[in-house]
Amino acid sequence: YPLCALAVSDERPGRHLCGLVREYLVQEKGNLSADYEPVGERGLLIIMDRAQDAAVPLMHDYSYQAMIHDHMTVEGNALIIPGEDGAEPTKFVFTDDPNWEFLQLENMSAVNEIVKDKFKEFKEEQAKADPDDFAKAIRNIPRTKKYNKSFNMHFTIYGELSKKFKELDLQEIGDFEQAMATSIEEVKDDYVETDRGRLFEKLKQLINGKDHPIETKVRLLMIFLLSQGGPQSSGDISRMFDSADFPKEYQDAVNNISSMGYALSAEAKPQPKMFREETMKRAKELYDLMYEKEELFVAV
Repeated sequence: YPLCALAVSDERPGRHLCGLVREYLVQEKGNLSADYEPVGERGLLIIMDRAQDAAVPLMHDYSYQAMIHDHMTVEGNALIIPGEDGAEPTKFVFTDDPNWEFLQLENMSAVNEIVKDKFKEFKEEQAKADPDDFAKAIRNIPRTKKYNKSFNMHFTIYGELSKKFKELDLQEIGDFEQAMATSIEEVKDDYVETDRGRLFEKLKQLINGKDHPIETKVRLLMIFLLSQGGPQSSGDISRMFDSADFPKEYQDAVNNISSMGYALSAEAKPQPKMFREETMKRAKELYDLMYEKEELFVAV
């Protein structure tokens, strides 16, 4: 069984979860074949308190899989692509696609080039086939159709996601999320520590504007409160609720932040940000790479 490492303020829930995992593994042990032998060293299960960095699940993920789930219609294990001119929608089953396994976790900015490279390799492989070997050519017809359909589908999906990326201005949103989460931002080709007041003014501008959906505004407000230690002054949150006409369920979600120990009043002592220096250092290392990829994505 894996060793358990706990990184939680209260160890009781973590130890309970360790026990549940162990019970499950004991049950599953009976389903293993008689000749099963563990591979490699003993595993390590790390259990962390989500409240230690609660903003992460709220931030946009630009992996291919996440972008599809965020901005397209997914039913179960299939993507539903609307048909053109009244045609029937197309169902793209992820597990049936030969390219999905290595594409799903790639950053969106890299997907188009990867698909083009794979498509080129596939065409070169076909060109090398013996034209006189009719039997092999016939056997390869199903595979050829499957791969051609896959490549065409991924080019279509990428095109739709590129449109969404520009329509929702996700480059600006993503940059702002990163500035709040990492406490650094790029200013005139230099990396500087973020100014909390400047971040708050940018937040107000985005929330009061009409360019972004309410879900994006809620996420940005929650990320600011979680990463910056609460509001700037008393009444900030309620004024944003009113200016953006937040539905009650979203207001409740924002107010529930306090249950994780985060301050929602300007007078409260803000919760210190864990691993602040480490986060800033790593963010600086990744900034150049991130902008290089984002510029490629927008250009395509």
